[in-house]
Amino acid sequence: MKKGLVIGIIIVVIVAIVGFFLLGGSDFLSSDGDLKSIGPDEIQEIRKTIDEAPNCESIEDETIREICIGERATENADFSECDKLSSGRRACYIEIAVDSNDPDICVSASTLKIEGDTSNPQNILDYCYEEIAKKNLRPELCDEIKGTFTRDRCYKSLSLSMDDKSLCDKISNQDKVEDCKEAKLVG
Repeated sequence: MKKGLVIGIIIVVIVAIVGFFLLGGSDFLSSDGDLKSIGPDEIQEIRKTIDEAPNCESIEDETIREICIGERATENADFSECDKLSSGRRACYIEIAVDSNDPDICVSASTLKIEGDTSNPQNILDYCYEEIAKKNLRPELCDEIKGTFTRDRCYKSLSLSMDDKSLCDKISNQDKVEDCKEAKLVG
């Protein structure tokens, strides 16, 4: 499974689970309404339910159904599937943008109208550009990021991944330029 897809699934899972628990119940809620700890056994149960279902819509548990729809949407780069999600729509769009190396999708993700959402569209756009830049080694996308902290983090990450210390010189926080130049990729 692709690393980006795994990250997207994790994001969708977390958003779906938290959103679902705020709205209702599930086998993953304790009797007093608190979230149960989800361990490897529960993750295997979720995976098995999704794998055995003829389609996502046939899954009874709303949380697992949302996870399934999110996976299907990102695997097929299908925005109409993302739009079926009650939560995690934006994360779904961003995952498709990152996997398809398409920054234009970031604009769509940042301008999605989601009831009750107070997210700053520019922060969403910056995050999406950063994720595409890091996954696809595209430093020119760091240039498009408006937020100084996020832009600097993008350059530092790419300087390590690409072993290109010249990218450190683009960091606007001068205190961080030397840190960047001295940093070494761990692992």
